Amino acid sequence: MPVQKLKESLDSQNIKYVAISHSKAYTAQGIAALTHISGKELAKTVIVNLDDALAMVVLPASDQVDLSY
Repeated sequence: MPVQKLKESLDSQNIKYVAISHSKAYTAQGIAALTHISGKELAKTVIVNLDDALAMVVLPASDQVDLSY
C-alpha cells in the first residue's frame, strides 16, 4: 500500500506531518482549497514509471512533475 510506505518513510526520518481525510477530489489544488491549506503546504503523491519500475514522488500540491527528458 503506497500510503503506508510513505508514512513509514516519513516516520523513519522523523518528519512531522498530518494526514487529512477529505471527500473525493480530482486535483491536489482542489483538496488544498477544500481544506483551506496553501497548495505549497499540502503534499501530493504522484506515481511514475521509471525504467519499468513504479516510484512514488511526493511534492507540494502547487508543483507539477515534468516528465520530459
